[in-house]
Amino acid sequence: MNPSLGWNQAQNVSAAPHTQIKSRQLGFYLQNSARIAEHYILGLGIRHDKAEQTEYTSTQTVKDNHTSYSASFMYEAPFGLNPYFSYSESFNLPTGLSGNQSLYDPNITRQYELGLKYLPTWLDGTISVAGFRAKDTGALVGNGLGATVSSSNPIYRKGLELQADVNFTSNWNGILAYTYTKAEEKNTAGEKTRRPLIPTNILVAKTTYNFTEGFLKDLTLGAGLRYIGHSVTSKGSLYSHARVPSATVVDLMARYAITPNWIAQVNIDNIGNRRYIAGCDYYCYYGAERRATVNFSYKF
Repeated sequence: MNPSLGWNQAQNVSAAPHTQIKSRQLGFYLQNSARIAEHYILGLGIRHDKAEQTEYTSTQTVKDNHTSYSASFMYEAPFGLNPYFSYSESFNLPTGLSGNQSLYDPNITRQYELGLKYLPTWLDGTISVAGFRAKDTGALVGNGLGATVSSSNPIYRKGLELQADVNFTSNWNGILAYTYTKAEEKNTAGEKTRRPLIPTNILVAKTTYNFTEGFLKDLTLGAGLRYIGHSVTSKGSLYSHARVPSATVVDLMARYAITPNWIAQVNIDNIGNRRYIAGCDYYCYYGAERRATVNFSYKF
């Protein structure tokens, strides 16, 4: 007898497509924050990056030097009102080969944010609202054929953020946060296309309660709800600009102080094991299934 078990074992794996990329990036930054005339807070920052990538199969090399700036200004007005403005830049050189077998272009983001932070006297907590606008160049996008490339068109994002952090009692608190985002790619003809994988609406609600008496003393329980609004698929894909439905998942948390120094915590994400699609470009991606994590920490 001479059985044949599975595939031919004498396969030459070296013939399979492979890529070897060497990536290096070095950055230096300087930042400072200062209070001026009691009610004004000014922040300034500068960062310089030097990045280089080499792909050895086709001997491609990408080098880039980029300087990024950031600035922020806040006025601490009476009655707990704190308006602010911020500007920030970021630089990143993604590692890998794009769908056209070339190294990725640098991704540069510039963002403006205008907001208001409110510390009310009638509530133990903070309320904040902010509007933002951002421009991404060289962002990684799908080409509609299942591959990822550096976008030749800029991507514009604008939106609104609302958040409230409230202490209902000395041991019970809650957080409510909402984000609205509109993300579009704009070509040279001025035509706009909605970007996939970015939900229009996201809502997060969390609450925790810390027991300070009885047999549950030193135990903290928490629960959270996450609503991920609808998004769309990539333009030009099989289901071009189809609507991806929204989803809601629930998370739980328990933390116990074993001693004043040792703390144990359990987190369970998606407790109901909700099966949902997190987003689609050319492909679709399921959201994370139910996942439990346990960690121990020690406070010195």
